[in-house]
Amino acid sequence: MIVNWWSGKERGLGCGIANFFSGLSHVTAYMLPAMLVVMYPQYGWRINFIIPMGIMTVFLGVFYCVTKDKPEDVKKESYIENNQVVAETERYLQQHFYEKNKNPWTYFFKREKFLWWCGVALLSSLCRYGLLKWIPQYYALESGSSILSPSFSNLILPLGMAFGSLTLTWITGKWFNNNKGLMIIISAALCGTLVVIFPTMVSTQIVLIGIFCTGFFLYGINGTLWIHAMDEGGRLYSGTAAGILNCSAYIGAALEAFLFPLIVESTGEMISIFIAMELFCIAMVICGIVISEKDTTLEAEIE
Repeated sequence: MIVNWWSGKERGLGCGIANFFSGLSHVTAYMLPAMLVVMYPQYGWRINFIIPMGIMTVFLGVFYCVTKDKPEDVKKESYIENNQVVAETERYLQQHFYEKNKNPWTYFFKREKFLWWCGVALLSSLCRYGLLKWIPQYYALESGSSILSPSFSNLILPLGMAFGSLTLTWITGKWFNNNKGLMIIISAALCGTLVVIFPTMVSTQIVLIGIFCTGFFLYGINGTLWIHAMDEGGRLYSGTAAGILNCSAYIGAALEAFLFPLIVESTGEMISIFIAMELFCIAMVICGIVISEKDTTLEAEIE
């Protein structure tokens, strides 16, 4: 829907707004169940499977009634793509896949640079979920007491995610759209810097600021992935491109549940979590360098 309503040079703002509310959803998912249990203690945990789903059902009804997939649905003309390379991409996909009813999956998987973008999605998700889970545990075990409340960390990281995606995605779309890999490099390098200094932090306030900033830069990468998916797939196949990137991201989330416990068990040291995350951030920087060697759109391939 976003790619149908927002042209190439403006959709960074649209993606940023959407990802901002995606980040806030993590806060909502944490606070709403706690509030419901306090308000309706007689129903216990079961209330959290009733009221949220009821809210979602009502919202989906409103969403269905008021939203339109594309301008043509309200008798408006579709925009003319103002990014020439993206416009050429759309024409290419229209002629070679859509009109011939060919499956676009093989097209995306054969694009080497797109696979590097999948690597970025996997690594950023791996680090994001790892930080959310392991930072509170690290301070609880290493400091002898919990200087960091899990409740605060579960709220601060998503807030950083929300504002980071809103800000960095807009900046990427406005000023870095032809070299989005540069934003990946900057965000991953800053995350890596924060990961290095986390073990030296002993103040709760400083730790929370670090968590906020980490979420800010990590989820900003996620918004950049959305923009790239729209540039890769255009108005025809952006959903396919975004689906592949999201699949990669949640493979990373799944790996977090297996990989980090294995690292701690193998080394016997919690500090190894931060060493591993630093290596993942460096790997993201490398991915960014690869996809930043030239414009990250389809110009060379189409020619």
